Amino acid sequence: MREMKITGVDYRRAYRTETKDSFLARFWRGGRYFVWIVPLFCLPFAVGQIGTPHVLLSYEYYQRGGEPFYTHCAYFGLHSRQVRPGDGRCPLIKMIAE
Repeated sequence: MREMKITGVDYRRAYRTETKDSFLARFWRGGRYFVWIVPLFCLPFAVGQIGTPHVLLSYEYYQRGGEPFYTHCAYFGLHSRQVRPGDGRCPLIKMIAE
């Protein structure tokens, strides 16, 4: 009987596993991964400066020259509070900072 010899088989290629980069490796490699982090870090600063939206809940007013002049406005939101408007107006939605 003849003896058979198999040559030329590269087991490293046959059993090669795919390696995937970790999230941090992909994050630091490309600049496009920084796009989402800029708004994430700017959001607390913007909320502190601009405030969060509040909805008008109730108000008190009196008539002055045919137009209502608002004296107290109560807003509902993250920092619910009563506001004394200086200009006599109570907008339906107001940005209130803490």
